[in-house]
Amino acid sequence: MTEEYYDEKNFKWSKWTGDGYACVSGVAISGDKFAAAQGRCRGEDWAEENPKWSVKIYDMNGNDILSLRNSRSNKKKFLRDIFDEDEDKFVTKEWKGAYDAVADSTRFLGEIFSIAMDGNFVVAGGIENVVYLWDISKVSDETHVEPIHILEGHKDTVNTVALMGDTIISGSSDRTVKIWNTNGLLIKSIDVGAGVSNVGMNKDIIAAAAGIGDLHVIKRTDMSLKTIGLKKTVTGLAVGDNIIATTPDLDKEVHIRNLEGSVIRKLVLPSKDGCRDCNDPDAKHLAIYGDRIVVGSHWDYGKTLTVWNITTGELLSEMNGSSEINSVDICHGNIVASGVGGQSDKIFILTRLDGAGGLQRSGSNLKSYPKLKY
Repeated sequence: MTEEYYDEKNFKWSKWTGDGYACVSGVAISGDKFAAAQGRCRGEDWAEENPKWSVKIYDMNGNDILSLRNSRSNKKKFLRDIFDEDEDKFVTKEWKGAYDAVADSTRFLGEIFSIAMDGNFVVAGGIENVVYLWDISKVSDETHVEPIHILEGHKDTVNTVALMGDTIISGSSDRTVKIWNTNGLLIKSIDVGAGVSNVGMNKDIIAAAAGIGDLHVIKRTDMSLKTIGLKKTVTGLAVGDNIIATTPDLDKEVHIRNLEGSVIRKLVLPSKDGCRDCNDPDAKHLAIYGDRIVVGSHWDYGKTLTVWNITTGELLSEMNGSSEINSVDICHGNIVASGVGGQSDKIFILTRLDGAGGLQRSGSNLKSYPKLKY
């Protein structure tokens, strides 16, 4: 993918072709389009000096359609309230943005950790404590879209977002789950007592994973909260019509739960036969559509993407890869995934046609897996 960035040495905008320097930190699909957030790779320090974070909209052939950008100049420095566990209170710290040499960096967003998409709405949350909301039907010029709202209120990083209809859910390290509407109004803020890592929802409930092993289930009718103490930290979470799927940290199982939180089925990820000293898969990223669940996992050698029938527990397909998946999403049988097979700066598109699916080649940044069926 080609991105624009500000060349601080030569004081001009330049093109960057994405040759392994940035990860796709999140993907989300709705209808015939998908969104992708480009962020920092794990352990990479270059982004502090030369940020290339952005959110792009693509068609299902992988063509870049729109860029989503900030409507205000990024702050060179901003304040963040960090919860100090030792003092048991929030303390204010000053953070330096990665845009010092850029006078007006409205093309840039702060580093994005999570995105979600439903219809024309796209939401994103990340390092700058806010939730961005775009309506991609409202194009600012030929290629750019400004946010219709920037939702402020979190006191720490926004780790996770979810979107359904006119409801937005955000979870933050400030220990809160916030519920907004697409008019930009805060409906409810719920303190769950620990940093929130994952959120999801359906028409009946909101689910949030927080702290070390807490699953919170919030009823949307009265906002009543039920907390389920689990033995391990929840690293992956997705909500379907009548189920909640969770993955325990460093575990090869996906737990399918009812809306009360009880486990009704376990999906066991396949291990790689004959691989010496290999770790079992660590399922971190989940996406549900109808009776299908997609699981993105990280392990030393073997399958990194699996598709299952939730109702029967049948493993329908698996894709070989060599590195973790950063994000997955599924809609109408189509799947987008990022970070497959060691290609951390690549996006992969799987299109299900007449019951069989394969990655559709639409450029040098896409791979083809014609044997994948689900």
